[in-house]
Amino acid sequence: MDARATSGEGGIITVTASEALNILGQLSQITAARKRGRGSGTRGASIELNTIQFTLTGGDLVDAQNNRTFLGGTVTIQGPEGSGTEAESIMITGQDGFGNPSKISTATNSQGPGGNIMLHAQQIAVGNGASITASSASQEMRAGSGGDIVLASSGFIFIDEATITSAAQEGTGGNVTFTAQGGIVLANTATVTTKAEGLGNAGDIHFKTAGSIKFADSLVSTLATRADGGNIKLTAVNTIRMINSMLTSSVSGGETTWAATSASIRNSSFCKTAGFWRTPSKGRAGTFP
Repeated sequence: MDARATSGEGGIITVTASEALNILGQLSQITAARKRGRGSGTRGASIELNTIQFTLTGGDLVDAQNNRTFLGGTVTIQGPEGSGTEAESIMITGQDGFGNPSKISTATNSQGPGGNIMLHAQQIAVGNGASITASSASQEMRAGSGGDIVLASSGFIFIDEATITSAAQEGTGGNVTFTAQGGIVLANTATVTTKAEGLGNAGDIHFKTAGSIKFADSLVSTLATRADGGNIKLTAVNTIRMINSMLTSSVSGGETTWAATSASIRNSSFCKTAGFWRTPSKGRAGTFP
């Protein structure tokens, strides 16, 4: 499924399925793209998927790309009634036979910001090599920022052996936000990263839940080549637990903060540039300056 525009506003793909939307098989993809053009429109190509149960597997792709436009297109997955509603479940999993991941992505190559990715569901699971990526590839002096990635759930968010990344070559990295009422779990080499390779700062990463946060064998990082690493914030009403995991902010470094009823941190580290933050044993709140 493909929508393209060479001038004016970018194309929009809207798919509504009252029960389930399954994208299966190596050759399946939904792509919206705005290429070079002289139109006056400022919106990039976007994708909106409305359903109760969404599944993307087998190396499939949902992708919004934009060149020479001022506003990157977005990818939104939500409930069947559209804006403001939740799907019951979103599952993005697996790779194809060549190792290409099942992937949701937005990309821009202009001065405008990259497109945002927004997932809204009672349960969100990303795993088995899958990825979610928002990027700005422009190398112009006033390059756009990377798009924001937002995962919002009234239940649980599970990231298992998967990658979530917002990146910019010259602009500022986009932010990554996880919000879940039930809890947030990162496991089995799960990686959540914001990157900025130019003069812009890396974006912030925020995990927020009314339940607990658990990281096991996982990495959360903000990476900046020539500027500041973004801030990392963990907020949980119950417990924050880290096992064999790392939170890291590179170059000039950002700030890592946490707030929870209790914290259990084992064989894990908080790394800022070449140094390490102190690791608290237990407490209600802490800052790693």
